[in-house]
Amino acid sequence: MRLIKAALLFLLTFASALVFMPEKGYATSTDAEDLAACSPKDVREYMAPQMKKYFMTPSDQGNIGWCYGYAANDILSQKMGTPLSAIYTSSNYTSRITGAGRFFRSILNGDTAVAEGGFIAGALKDIKKNGYACSTQALPQNGNFTFELVPRYVSMAGTGDLVRYMEKVRENDCNDEMCQKRVDYLFDYFFGKLSVIDVKRYVINTKDSRLEDVLFKLMDAGCGAAKVKVPGNLKVRTGGDTSKQSNSSDKHPSDNYDPEQTLIAKLNRQLNANKVVGFEYNAKHITAVGGIFGGWHASSVVGRKVINNKCHYLVRNSWGTSCNYKPGVICDKDTGSYWVDSATFKRMTTKLVWVD
Repeated sequence: MRLIKAALLFLLTFASALVFMPEKGYATSTDAEDLAACSPKDVREYMAPQMKKYFMTPSDQGNIGWCYGYAANDILSQKMGTPLSAIYTSSNYTSRITGAGRFFRSILNGDTAVAEGGFIAGALKDIKKNGYACSTQALPQNGNFTFELVPRYVSMAGTGDLVRYMEKVRENDCNDEMCQKRVDYLFDYFFGKLSVIDVKRYVINTKDSRLEDVLFKLMDAGCGAAKVKVPGNLKVRTGGDTSKQSNSSDKHPSDNYDPEQTLIAKLNRQLNANKVVGFEYNAKHITAVGGIFGGWHASSVVGRKVINNKCHYLVRNSWGTSCNYKPGVICDKDTGSYWVDSATFKRMTTKLVWVD
């Protein structure tokens, strides 16, 4: 089995270079063109106070690979006009991953208790299928929280810990006092108004069910009356640079170049319409985060402006207030965001996602 997984890992790594890396041979906008189109824009300034506060507050996915769900949730929250729980959106997507998807994720991430990794468009389409999202009035947005396991000693736990301790409970491997206390804090934080005793009973009684399904059913029950209906006519759009196929990736071809179809032009059109735009990218360009694919990640874009005579884009990340970025990437710690220049943005981005 280890040899099979190693072989599949090699094939997936090779395929990622073809599927996920920006396509070579497509014309792209020049820095001068980017600068000329870089009028100041911050879509948060056009939001109602409640929504502006949501987007100005750092977002934290915690210790689980659900960045795609957080980016999708930003897009959906703006569309619905109310702050939504990214944990609910992410767990819904995870519960719908097929056996094949679960298997390939196990090759990339190891045998995690629930599937990690995904796509923004997939999370949006699946929450549309679900018919409802969940308000942050019932379920949390952030995947990390603090608590006092013992007096005057602050501990931190995240969504990854929730999943791990759900496994312990269902396997009857959490019998000491400290483990039980931690479970109580985790279940109380993540499952809204559900009774901790009822949650424990349900987790134990569903041993034969996939943990992804158990997790989402508890999230769904915990949301209760705070569900927000997602319209059936929600249109999920994606885009990349399709300005012109050519033999050169750094020069405009001499004929049929369409400046309206570059990555930056597509991004700017949505920002000009005051829309939050999700994007998938290789985070190795902005941080030392590694991983077998170089650190595939997803975030959302909320603004742009000129900094040092270069067009920069404001990215709302899901790493809390972390500022572990490479030189040249400007951290906005207070909002959990960063500024990145257009040249870097184009190099690292594989796909834009928005909704109509």
